[in-house]
Amino acid sequence: MWDDLRAVDDTFHYSGERTQYLAFPLGGIGSGGFSISGSGRLIDWSIRNRPALQGYNGYSHFAIKAEKNGELVDARVLNGPYDLNPTGAPGMRKMFDGFGHGANRQTLAGVPHFDKVDFYGRFPTADLVFSDNQFPGGVRMTALSPFIPHNDRDSSMPVGMFQFEVVNDTADEPYLYAGGNVGQ
Repeated sequence: MWDDLRAVDDTFHYSGERTQYLAFPLGGIGSGGFSISGSGRLIDWSIRNRPALQGYNGYSHFAIKAEKNGELVDARVLNGPYDLNPTGAPGMRKMFDGFGHGANRQTLAGVPHFDKVDFYGRFPTADLVFSDNQFPGGVRMTALSPFIPHNDRDSSMPVGMFQFEVVNDTADEPYLYAGGNVGQ
């Protein structure tokens, strides 16, 4: 479907269990930033002069839905399989966070997500390809960091950029796709 990704060296292609060890940095040098995990979760929000590795910015995420003839076919968060510790981790809530209380709410672990993610990371860009048998088509998200070699001014911009591409790879009639950032 995305022929340009077939040319990427296998060293930079992550799938299956390999994606759970990724945190691709986004944001400018010295200006704060965040990361995108191998499953597509927005993590490590170090913004407002507060380093916060393993932190979340509320429930920030991207989502997509598919409609056919005005009827909802499917809606999913652009995340892959849950790749953190399912017994829990330290979080922001004073009670019912920590090990033994299940996944933190900010990970959106209980919301429908994609079954498979292929991650292609070549700094300063990362491509994530989401697929699921229930979703009519494929979704590609490209995340870009403003890093430009030998250009400290532009490389320090406090931004992370995203581009989305949705392809209907089914034989059915055209679908209407909609999505967006529904986080804070």
